[in-house]
Amino acid sequence: MAAMRVTGVEERAMESSVVSRHLVAVDPKVSAPTGPRLHPARWFLFTDLSFGLVAYGLALTFHAEVVAVGEALPLDPSWSMLVPLLITFVVFHALGLYERELLAHRALHLLTLAKAMLWSAAISALVVYLLHLPVAFESRLTAVGAFAFFFVFAAVVRTLVLSRVLGRRFREDMGRTLVVGWPYRTEPLRERLTMLNGFDRVDLVDGGREQHVAARVDQHLSGQSGDRRLAVGSLFVDARSVTIAETLDLIAVGRRHGVTVYVVSNRLRPLAGRRLLIDLFEAPVVRVRRAPGERRRAPLKRATDVVVSAGALIALSPLLLVCALAVKLTSRGPVLYAQERIGLGGGPFKLYKFRSMRHGVGADAHREYMRALINGEAETRTQRVEGEEQEVFKLVDDPRVTAVGRFLRRYSLDELPQLWNVLVGDMSLVGPRPPLPYEVAVYQPWHHRRLEVKPGITGVWQVDGRSRVGFDDMVFQDILYHCSRDTLVDASLCLRTVPAALLGHGAA
Repeated sequence: MAAMRVTGVEERAMESSVVSRHLVAVDPKVSAPTGPRLHPARWFLFTDLSFGLVAYGLALTFHAEVVAVGEALPLDPSWSMLVPLLITFVVFHALGLYERELLAHRALHLLTLAKAMLWSAAISALVVYLLHLPVAFESRLTAVGAFAFFFVFAAVVRTLVLSRVLGRRFREDMGRTLVVGWPYRTEPLRERLTMLNGFDRVDLVDGGREQHVAARVDQHLSGQSGDRRLAVGSLFVDARSVTIAETLDLIAVGRRHGVTVYVVSNRLRPLAGRRLLIDLFEAPVVRVRRAPGERRRAPLKRATDVVVSAGALIALSPLLLVCALAVKLTSRGPVLYAQERIGLGGGPFKLYKFRSMRHGVGADAHREYMRALINGEAETRTQRVEGEEQEVFKLVDDPRVTAVGRFLRRYSLDELPQLWNVLVGDMSLVGPRPPLPYEVAVYQPWHHRRLEVKPGITGVWQVDGRSRVGFDDMVFQDILYHCSRDTLVDASLCLRTVPAALLGHGAA
């Protein structure tokens, strides 16, 4: 294993507000990312589709021969078999079977394929039975045979043929791997990388001793040769070894040079919609799909927001009515509380909640607490959360909160009216929590990056401890959600929010 150790001054700055400000913005006109030229997902998808149909044809032939006992029967393919095949491709995508990192480890590839086939068969059986599709009653043997043949074909072609054919080109396209972090902390990761095809040529930048690590990495990537086999193709950033601002700058640097960036941090586990990378690198790793500040239109996400929010408002209308009556009958004042919040791009909007505080009370205590929390000056308080004494990063025992309001807050019922904000487009189902204007007024420069994504009802913070997560960690999670999110991550966060809210996990 090659190891290049970059040393600098002995003491590093405690906080890097803007390590290299010109590195943060990503200008597509200036950037010319080369990226890996190999796209194995296309090969995997083509072979899966081809052999899926072949497997179904063989299963039909085998079933005809068994049933007829030698007597020829005409093949009678059923359209309903397309449903299990579609489910199979969805499960394959969800488990990461179309990710290029699969070429790095053949055994993990085969194990993931086996898990995907089992999940596909189980889900397909349930769906086919519930929908009373013909394939479930006309020929169960055909369905079982199709899955069996499909698994054999996929296992042989993927892990033996394609891995060998594409493996060499994959290694050349990946180039060298650069790891930024403290040597003793990144040693297990570097050892693991040396065992993986395409990641085994590892260099190290000592993030614990380098004062301007982002600028140093930028110089390193700018001076590399044009030979793809020698150039850096992957950048691993250990977020425990550098400041959050430096981590974000390193992401922007890597993306600007066309390098695939991976961030290692336990705080990002909720963003691992697929466990493939965690299993592959044996560490909490998230791959960055876009740079901070890079925007993409997501019509599918907006359509999902509209459909789900409208359906939820209708389905939860009885619960909304009960909450409204509870607020109205127990304290003076309006049922709904309209509050100005800051949304996408720093624009203000009116956020709606069930009123959980006494009417007419001021916000001076909360304003002062948030100022201290954002500046790192707030004193954490210890509270018994889920049976354990833990530090709580929230204004605890706020005297302004009513008894009913405390119950609504604990189970996030006070936030249900925000479904209207989602429906009208001010918010999304998943995204950072919208801040108050006086919070944004005391933001540090890198905090503003969380305003580059539309705020949401739920997000990483809601499923990862809520009040147990400090402010900087919360902002870091929000920004990395924007950098790495996809449809699967959104679905995972939505599903995990339900038990977190019902059980009151992390609520102060």
